[in-house]
Amino acid sequence: MKDQTIQFHFEGVDNKVVNTTLFHKWLKTSLVKNKSQNFFINYIFCTDEYLLGVNREYLDHDFYTDIITFNNSENE
Repeated sequence: MKDQTIQFHFEGVDNKVVNTTLFHKWLKTSLVKNKSQNFFINYIFCTDEYLLGVNREYLDHDFYTDIITFNNSENE
């Protein structure tokens, strides 16, 4: 059984900043074309301050970034 999930969340920004329907379709098509069977993708569109807080809490970084990724695989 395939586990394929794509979710979008918005923290402090308008949920109209991105067309989630179109983005979801493009992303799923790309993953399927690359033969990705199982995936869980969680996008959070947020303010700079929210992202800085995540950097501080989880990565011990005290600086701004454009993106944060977390490896959620079962392999070490």
